Parts: sequence; structure tokens; C-alpha cells
Amino acid sequence: GRPRHHDVSEMKESMKRPETNDEGCGFVMATSYEDTDTLHRVYPDFEATLQSLRTFSGGKNNHVKVGYKVDATKLQSTLPKNVFAAGEAVNKHSDNSRKFHRICWNFPCTAIGNGKDGQNEAMEENKELVRQFMISALPFLDEECGEIHMAHKTKPPYNHWGLETVAMEGVQQYFRKGNVKEWNTGTRKFEFRGKVVFDKCALPPYTPRKALDRKSFP
Repeated sequence: GRPRHHDVSEMKESMKRPETNDEGCGFVMATSYEDTDTLHRVYPDFEATLQSLRTFSGGKNNHVKVGYKVDATKLQSTLPKNVFAAGEAVNKHSDNSRKFHRICWNFPCTAIGNGKDGQNEAMEENKELVRQFMISALPFLDEECGEIHMAHKTKPPYNHWGLETVAMEGVQQYFRKGNVKEWNTGTRKFEFRGKVVFDKCALPPYTPRKALDRKSFP
């Protein structure tokens, strides 16, 4: 089947413009924790980002869905109710069109304004945010080939989070709640597979932005 992606990163004007209009592309769900008024106020070029999404795959709306006020720790209740209508339209022959192949969150952090996100005093809160995100995301992940991707800075205090350890703690909590059957596919299991460098230079014009602040960071 065609790939289905859910990006829960903050949907800012820095989002990479999709480069393809290939008929064989999959389905992308892009979401933001903020509402449209906030995004337009904080990120002046936000409308250009939306236009880029609208032109994805030749402007066919069933390849991209945008969601606002989506809580990454409460995806079941905050994702748009018709989110899978577009995915099912793209993946007509899929038996698993209500799951995502990739769920991505770049630079997760609690919603603190003025560019103060992710500091030491909020470390435990941010670690719990990652755990709850994993618990929230796993029911939406394809059991056969699904992956969850997170990117973060590697300097202090972010490298003290133990991101992969905290994420797997969330996975363990999810299974302890009795959800093992959903992943009982024989050889398939959820595990940490490793790290790669996230190079924004390979994704022009992508620029990371601070939470509720249009300033960027390296």
C-alpha cells in the first residue's frame, strides 16, 4: 500500500514544502497543538505553509489533511474526526487504512511561550509528555511496518532527557495496560532501532522554530 504519515510537529511556516505531485504518493496528516489564529499571529508566513500543503500531489485534497488543536498525548480525542476519510480514499485497497506507517514529532516540548521551551525546570514534565505521546500514538501505528520518529537537540538540557529511554517507558506502560493483543503479530515487536542525524540542510527550506515564537534555532 501507499505510505501514510502523521506529523505531529508544530505546523509552522518552516514546514518543508512537498516536492512531489506523483499520483502514487500516500497520505499525510499534519497537525498543530495551536489553533489557526495563533499560528497566523505567531508565524507571519504560515499561510504560505498551508498553500504548500494544498498544492501537494497536484492539489488533490485527499492526500493531505491538516488538523488544529491536536494534543499529541490525546490523539484519539483530538485528531479530526474525519482524519481517515482521506486516508481511506487514497488507500482504497488497504485493509489497514486507519493506521499510519510513520508518526513523526520533531522537537517535542510542553507549550511554553517566549522561546523558553524545554528548559531544565520543565525536564520531568517533558519526559512525561514523551511517555504519554507514545501511549497515545501506538494505537494509530501500523503493526506490521509502523515507525515512530522523534528529533531533538543533542546539547544540554535536551541530551539529559534520555529520549529513547523515556519513549520506551511509554511503550512499556502501553503494554501493561493490556494492549498486547494489538501487537501480537508473531515476529513483530516494538523496539528502539537507533539514531540518525537530522540535518535540516537536507530539507530546504525547513527551519526549526521555537514553541510560540517564530525565532529559529540551530
